Amino acid sequence: MLEKLEVHIRHSGSDLLLDRWMKFSGGNDVTIHSGYGDWHEAGVYLADIIDANRGKVIVNCDIDCFIVDWGLVHKIIKHMEICGYGYVGVRDDKFTIPHRDNSKDVMNPFFNIFDCRLASVPRDWERVPFVCEPYDEIFRGLRRSNKYMHLPNRQGDDGISTELYYNGGLYAVHSWYAREYGYDEFHTTRINKIIERCEQLL
Repeated sequence: MLEKLEVHIRHSGSDLLLDRWMKFSGGNDVTIHSGYGDWHEAGVYLADIIDANRGKVIVNCDIDCFIVDWGLVHKIIKHMEICGYGYVGVRDDKFTIPHRDNSKDVMNPFFNIFDCRLASVPRDWERVPFVCEPYDEIFRGLRRSNKYMHLPNRQGDDGISTELYYNGGLYAVHSWYAREYGYDEFHTTRINKIIERCEQLL
């Protein structure tokens, strides 16, 4: 049986989508953070969970990132420990994610693992202002003082979602556009199809 992981979720969208995500929690210890509702608070949220969990390994996950194999997540953590990586994630640039246009120096916070025994909130991080995304300076600061790893991924068949792989095995699918769930028919239907596919992989 796998050891429980500490999983943190910033929730500011659909309660229905959160309920559906919980099926993918894998029995881990999940903390829902609802006090960071505005988009510009994404950086504050990351800084707070890293700072509050010194000495631990934590997973940060969006409610529209569905984990289908926690065993592979554990293997990534083991690889991090062997290599001394402070954090891992997916680059937030258009060459990695075609519909994103941030920097290759920054990771998108839809799925990250932080080894808070190594990684800490950068001293020079400023909560405001920010240039592109509110979490940019967090990751730039982490990059300066930590080893890190970019997670292998590919675009899903819908042309929007991002699939995460480790050693060739699929372990997560990020649908994107969680805020549109229940409001926009196209994205709601698309996300439902992703959830149904992921449920079959559990």
